[in-house]
Amino acid sequence: MRNRFLAVLFMGLAVFLVIFIFKFNRSHNTSKAPSLSGSLVAQELESFSILDTKGTSHTLFKDDSLTFVVFWATWCSPCMAELPHFISLYNQYHKEGLNIVGFSLDDTQEDLEEILEDYNVPFPNTMMSGDVSRRFGGVYSIPFTVIVKGNKILDTKLGYGKKSYFESFLTKENLTTSSVSNP
Repeated sequence: MRNRFLAVLFMGLAVFLVIFIFKFNRSHNTSKAPSLSGSLVAQELESFSILDTKGTSHTLFKDDSLTFVVFWATWCSPCMAELPHFISLYNQYHKEGLNIVGFSLDDTQEDLEEILEDYNVPFPNTMMSGDVSRRFGGVYSIPFTVIVKGNKILDTKLGYGKKSYFESFLTKENLTTSSVSNP
């Protein structure tokens, strides 16, 4: 009986804590960045540059290309299940205008670099920063993918996405060989 009471008490406290954190984050979001508590779809992103794990600079959202912005980590099982999708899509559609960039929430860059090498990941990746998180309204859960055309957000996917979901954005309107850029 006592164990049951403690389990119910613990669950009640956990639910209260989740609700409190959600409300606290919503009420204290004073940045002008898009908020995940609302929809990111149709919001516009400012162009910015990153340095990937190899030290190469990439400017994001500078042209009309289609970009999948992937927030992930090597310790995240759903993220690792999505990684082959992104590798395959990038290899098949990059010349037609698809860009993919990854932001890792790993503890160390060495962890990230090891997986990038083991999987022969062809698209740029870098470590997540607070600035990047703010640009996307705060990234609190992964995998999280933002689909961007030019600088306008078309859609977001929180959690594991099937390859067919990502393929649905690879339309003639979204892919143009003239928009191929680096990344």
